[in-house]
Amino acid sequence: MTDLDEAIGAFMRDNPSVTNPALILHGILEAHPDLREGNEIDLDIIGLFVQCCEPEPPR
Repeated sequence: MTDLDEAIGAFMRDNPSVTNPALILHGILEAHPDLREGNEIDLDIIGLFVQCCEPEPPR
């Protein structure tokens, strides 16, 4: 399990009512230690996770 996988799990455990993929991604990226240190992270691994989340309501 990667640090980002752990961050996703931790964020979802701490915020069970947040199901919008954009809000989840924002919360994870805001808290990710590599980003706080100014390093890049691989966002491709988040793609599959976001696809499993609740879809956006129709506009």
